[in-house]
Amino acid sequence: MKDDDSSENSPTYLFDHPGRVRLVVRLLVASCVLLFGLDLFLHRHAEHPWEALVGFYPLYGFVACVILVLLAKELRKLVMRKEDYYQSSVRQSSERRSSLHQSPMHNASMDKPSLQQSDNKEGLSTKNTRGDSDD
Repeated sequence: MKDDDSSENSPTYLFDHPGRVRLVVRLLVASCVLLFGLDLFLHRHAEHPWEALVGFYPLYGFVACVILVLLAKELRKLVMRKEDYYQSSVRQSSERRSSLHQSPMHNASMDKPSLQQSDNKEGLSTKNTRGDSDD
C-alpha cells in the first residue's frame, strides 16, 4: 500500500530494485575471482621482481584507488566553499546594482549627449540628437 500517488508515476531505474544491485555485485565479484585465478596460470613478462608476485596488479590498483580517495578528501578541504557561496555572491551583486542606481556617477552619465545611428548613402553615421555641438 503506497501513501504517495506521485511515486506510481515516477520512472524506475536500473538500480531501484535490490535484486538488480545484488546481481551486479555478484557479477563484479565473479569477474574479480576469475581474473585473479587467471593470474595464477598465465605467464606474465615481468620487468621488475615485484610484478611477478601473485595478485600484484589487483593489490596495486586497490592501493592506488585508496590513495586517490584520501588525496581527494584532503583536496576538498582546500577548495571547499561555504554552503551559501553562490547565494551570497548573488546578494552582493544585487546590492552593488542598487547602489549604482543611486550614485552620482550614474546621474552624471545622463548629461552626456546621446548618439543615434542613421542610414545614409555613405553608410552608417552618428548624429547628435540633442542639438549640442561637439566642437
